[in-house]
Amino acid sequence: MDALDAHVHLLLAALMADKWCHRALVCMAMLPKEHPLYKVVTNKTACKIKRHKSPINNLLTQYSYDLKHIEKIPITVRNPSKNGKPPFKIHIAENRDDSTREAETAMEEIQIFTDGSAINNKGWAAAILTRAGKPQRALHFHLGP
Repeated sequence: MDALDAHVHLLLAALMADKWCHRALVCMAMLPKEHPLYKVVTNKTACKIKRHKSPINNLLTQYSYDLKHIEKIPITVRNPSKNGKPPFKIHIAENRDDSTREAETAMEEIQIFTDGSAINNKGWAAAILTRAGKPQRALHFHLGP
């Protein structure tokens, strides 16, 4: 059975569990300072507990990482009272002149313009991404009949 597992590139159960534990510790090590588990993971005395170790303590003693050298992922700030609302603005101008004027005077760094059409019973969609100081990127797609 072990030879069969090796042929289909499956890890042994112990190695798979070790991989999951390692991945969990790396994810916790990348937490920013604002996260509630940050202090628990970066606590220097976490590895020196003799009794009643938590699973986080077991991970920290099993894998000896210097957590200062792991890049922290910043959190995105979002108002929880606006759950379900997108963190961006959507605006559709009344006419072409208004649309051009709004695009030229907009203060946003990133702008995305979209359009869709139906020609000869086929649907099409297009999007243009504009960023300050970078070339425009366009994407178009045939949706089908």
